[in-house]
Amino acid sequence: MTVVMALLRATHLLACLSLAGTLVFARVILEPSVARAGGSARVEGDVLRRGLLRLAWAALAIALASGALSLVAEASIMSGLPATDLVSHDVISKVLTGTQFGRVWSLRLALLAILAACLVLREGRGTAGAGRMPDTPGMLLALSFLVTLAWAGHAAARQGSGRAFHLAGDAIHLAAAGAWLGGFLPLAALLDRAVLSAASFAIACEATRRYSALAQACVGALLVTGFLNAWFLLGSLPALIGSEYGRILLGKLALFALLLALAARNRSRLVPRLLAAGDSPPPAALRALRRNVLLEAAFGIAIVFVVGWLGGTPPAAGHSP
Repeated sequence: MTVVMALLRATHLLACLSLAGTLVFARVILEPSVARAGGSARVEGDVLRRGLLRLAWAALAIALASGALSLVAEASIMSGLPATDLVSHDVISKVLTGTQFGRVWSLRLALLAILAACLVLREGRGTAGAGRMPDTPGMLLALSFLVTLAWAGHAAARQGSGRAFHLAGDAIHLAAAGAWLGGFLPLAALLDRAVLSAASFAIACEATRRYSALAQACVGALLVTGFLNAWFLLGSLPALIGSEYGRILLGKLALFALLLALAARNRSRLVPRLLAAGDSPPPAALRALRRNVLLEAAFGIAIVFVVGWLGGTPPAAGHSP
């Protein structure tokens, strides 16, 4: 595995997580929070939606570019040809139609195109719809685009009756990671605007409460599916220390533990201070919570880049059942 492939894989995963997490946040967190804040929050809600829409477009563009580069890199590895010779030898089309990686990539490209159309349609509805985000279908498309990565990873190479179970675990793991990690930047954006008005503070408080509950559910799903996936790929506890895959996984777990500790501190100390403030925004608590959310995002990015390295490392247990 090359460093370039690991970086491409991590960048693509990060963009997919951000895209899915932004649209989940918009649909599950922001919209109910704006509705609960009442009519006075409508203008602030439109401003926040436009910000999330820009973030979604950026993530989509990075996902498309990194996915295309990954396809070229994989085609070069499979064919043994340099990237400059792939077109003349018709390698790309052969990879797209003749390999599982190519077929999965084609499906994901179609999902991304439909999602882009949803974003364009939302933007094209005029003033009344300005800043509107894709609703449930758009969110589900983004999640589908994310979870299909499971069919391009280690679980897809597994043979036998355990393959479907392993793929399902990977898909749930990816969806939970997207909903949690992909929501850090949207939440930080809401907290940044919370001091501007009573409406923005009301939205931020309700969004923080909802996101905290969502994060708990996602962490639970990540722990369960992470344990199952590690068992499939390691096969035994000694392999956690005795294999390269296991040692890299330990690094990921260490970062995950630090992330959980920071999240626990936010939930036990800063979030209650925010929710108990009533109608008066506490600037110190808001700044501290926003800073810690951005730190969580930094830990999440580090974990994703470790996962990018893991994706090209042979698992200790192989792929046989």
